[in-house]
Amino acid sequence: MAYNKEAIIIILDIGENSTRIVDGSDQTLLEKEKQCCTKLLQKKIFEGKKDEIGLILMGTEETQNRLNNESLGYEGICETFNLNIPNWNLVRAINRCPPCESAQANWLDAIGVAVAVLNEELQKKKFGATKIVLFTSFTNVGHCSTEKGAIVRDLKNLGTELIVISDNIEFCFDEGAGEEGSEGPSQATFSQMPDKPLQQVQAERLILEIIEETDGNLTSFQYLIDHLTHFQKKRSRLWYWNTKLEIGKDLEMQIAATISIKAESHFKFQTTAKDENMSLQMETEYFKNGEKIELSPEDKLKGYMIGLTPIPYDETLGMKKPNTTKGLRCLAFTKSSTIPPQLLCGNGTYLVMAKEGDGRSQKLFRLLVEAMIRLGHSMIASKVYMNGHKPKLVALTPNNSTAFPTLNMYEMVFADQVHHWYFPQLCTKKTQPSPEQYAAVEELIDSMDLMDAGEGGGEAFPHNKLVSPVVQNIYETVTKRALDPKYKVEVFDHRLLEALKMPQVVLDRSVEPIKKIKELFTLEAPKTYKKELVRKLCLIPVESDADPQAFAQYELPEETKKVLEIGTVTPEEDFKALVNEDITAFPKVSEQLANVLYDLIFKTMTDQSEKVCDTMTTFREFAKFYGPYVYTDWIRNVKTTVVTRRKVDFWENVVVRNRLGIISASESEQVVSVTDEEAEEFYRVNIGASASGAGQDDEVDVDDLFGQM
Repeated sequence: MAYNKEAIIIILDIGENSTRIVDGSDQTLLEKEKQCCTKLLQKKIFEGKKDEIGLILMGTEETQNRLNNESLGYEGICETFNLNIPNWNLVRAINRCPPCESAQANWLDAIGVAVAVLNEELQKKKFGATKIVLFTSFTNVGHCSTEKGAIVRDLKNLGTELIVISDNIEFCFDEGAGEEGSEGPSQATFSQMPDKPLQQVQAERLILEIIEETDGNLTSFQYLIDHLTHFQKKRSRLWYWNTKLEIGKDLEMQIAATISIKAESHFKFQTTAKDENMSLQMETEYFKNGEKIELSPEDKLKGYMIGLTPIPYDETLGMKKPNTTKGLRCLAFTKSSTIPPQLLCGNGTYLVMAKEGDGRSQKLFRLLVEAMIRLGHSMIASKVYMNGHKPKLVALTPNNSTAFPTLNMYEMVFADQVHHWYFPQLCTKKTQPSPEQYAAVEELIDSMDLMDAGEGGGEAFPHNKLVSPVVQNIYETVTKRALDPKYKVEVFDHRLLEALKMPQVVLDRSVEPIKKIKELFTLEAPKTYKKELVRKLCLIPVESDADPQAFAQYELPEETKKVLEIGTVTPEEDFKALVNEDITAFPKVSEQLANVLYDLIFKTMTDQSEKVCDTMTTFREFAKFYGPYVYTDWIRNVKTTVVTRRKVDFWENVVVRNRLGIISASESEQVVSVTDEEAEEFYRVNIGASASGAGQDDEVDVDDLFGQM
């Protein structure tokens, strides 16, 4: 069994000088120590690790440690908490710990006590690593009962890492520090202030020697707080889905798939009773029209809701499981560019590789991946997780970012899971951007490039270090509520907000491109339509002058009527109102408009050409985006009726002249099978004698009708 948990002993200095204000801060030394310990403990709690932490207080009025019991010395050191998994009780105890200004203890003795604790605990438990974290300013120097050589020897024998956190720390940078890929300061040392006491200087020199001989670490309070601000969940062991990949009837290979990316819940809140002895019971209540009702078991049934209709389902009937077999089955290969990202779904990504130890499968899998990369192809396959499970459609794309051949596996949607949304085209001939506008936008994008906007010229917001500030703020809030149940949630921590703050380099570089864009993309007020102008004119009193400004003060009354269906008076406006109100009702509204247009074209006695032309134009423009087939099918039927009734004038003057024929593929972004040649051929009409019978009946003389009356 691999023991990967850590044992950490925290040494907290609460003695003399712990109440002094830390330079450059409004907090005392003890408050800084508590803040760092709280960050460290809550990080361990939230990450869910099994690391064990113990606490030793240095500078206490009483002495309670195992070395003092064995011999004299080691005064002012108290073993407060034994090694155990950290909990909120330990966090509360540290935050409630008062300072002891009249007591002092030697930090070297405290390290000796921590080494003794670890030495005894390692005989009972097994740990992957051991650490001692010392919080002190080295200004409190008491009588020392431990030798430096013994401490160095014990730390090396135990393999324990010594981490020292102090306040008077400054960082030295190497020549390569700050370049891309650097992790931060290369070396930490104590600041050289001229007014330091001689004992403090000697203590700092001694701890630096110990750190150098034992490969320890020295850092500041602020650096540790920044490092502990963000939390990550505990990393779990890799899990593999072992199965086989089938290509055709005779080719198969053993593969293993593991989860690469998945949607994960960071919080698992549980409902518990305040009294541990109290039992919890879940109850279900039923309401009808807002009123609580009582239902007997006979009144309830199991089933499905299809819309507003309940469909009962009897479990005794049973539901047959699909007769499927576990594995991946290749359906086809296709160009990677033909798989649009919007068709990918699921809650994660799998990394597929050849099964370890199977030489034949590894060779076949490598050749498969290399061929897919060379041809730029991806695989569409059927995935069955276990025997009897429903098959899922997946796409497997070759991965170039790993040292060995792998495939990324994404789940895809079936056709009935896709919801189509149609929007008007943004770029038209009238709104086509100029070359200068294109160049300005490209300049803005280049100026906001993140690859060199980070600290030291590195990448800003690297994905492997970017964490959600919302999640981190919840961690902080839960910690404060655990320490103080009456704590009120405040605003975000400024350190969390700065994680997503725009880099100053990007902010400076984008000033000029933004000014240029504002100059090139001018905002213009929309022009007033003629119909609105006429309606305003109608509101002016008769005695007013004909001054153009005379009607500016009159506002249009709010529209109160609601269009319910399309009429023959204003079919174009009615059609627009109904479609804009509910875009999904376009097919139904189009059917109404088709009936109205049919009446205006073939059944009216007066000339309605202008109204029909405007309405058909609007109908055709809307259909380009929301359903070309609707207009195309309708105009084909119109053409058939025109030929039958010999409406040559209407066809030539309205349809042909205004180009209101069928919609071709070049006119619509939707899937249209009509070519430009077919659309042009549609305008040609051959009205022959075959339609003479029906056509003669349509030739009606208005004077004859009045004569017959």
